[in-house]
Amino acid sequence: MKQNFNNAGFSNVQANVLNLSSAVRLIVTNYIRTNLDGWMLDTFEMSTDQQVQLESLSPTFKQQIADAVADSWDSGQLVLFDKQVQESSMQNLSEKSPKDVLIEKMSATSQNVQSQDISENQQVSIRIQYR
Repeated sequence: MKQNFNNAGFSNVQANVLNLSSAVRLIVTNYIRTNLDGWMLDTFEMSTDQQVQLESLSPTFKQQIADAVADSWDSGQLVLFDKQVQESSMQNLSEKSPKDVLIEKMSATSQNVQSQDISENQQVSIRIQYR
C-alpha cells in the first residue's frame, strides 16, 4: 500500500525498509540509487503537482538525495525527514508557493575507549519547506 508523501508516510516507509533483512534492503536501496523517481512513485501517493516538482529537480540533486538515503538505510541509519505543511490560507495557491528541498549531511566520529575502534557515522536530513 502506498503511503502519503508527508512526515508520517515517510516514517512508515523508513521503518518498513529498516526492518527488512539486509539482502532485501539492499534491493530496495539499489532501486532508490538507480531510479529515485520510480521508487517515489511506487512508494508514495503523489499528487500531480508533487510529481511535477519531483521531475523538476536536477538529476544531479536527485542522485545526491538517492545516494544519501540509500547509504543511510544500507548502514541501518535513520534519515531525518521534515516536510513542512503549507499554511491553510495558502493551500489554494499551492502551485504558486515555491518550495525548497534541502539535504544536509552531518558527520560524527567516535571512538570506543575499551576497544580503540573508531567509527564514522553520517546523519542525513531532508527538509521540504515553503518560502
